[in-house]
Amino acid sequence: MMREKQKELNGSIREVMDQMAERRYGKKTLIHYQSSYQLLISLAQHMGEGRLSEELIKTFLDSLYITVKMYPCSGGTDTGSPEL
Repeated sequence: MMREKQKELNGSIREVMDQMAERRYGKKTLIHYQSSYQLLISLAQHMGEGRLSEELIKTFLDSLYITVKMYPCSGGTDTGSPEL
């Protein structure tokens, strides 16, 4: 059952990536989003989630915030708020 749910999340992400490629997003942009989606998949696996949920989204955004706080040159501001 977990495998089936994970396919749902992976399938959704694949669809988004395909749409981005069709719309001719740049290679660097695609790589950036792909790494973010890999983080999302990793968190989903860790949490036992297979679909997007409020808890998964919150955890994902919190992890991005922590990353920006640890590595400010990756997009943070002096106010402590990440520019996403």
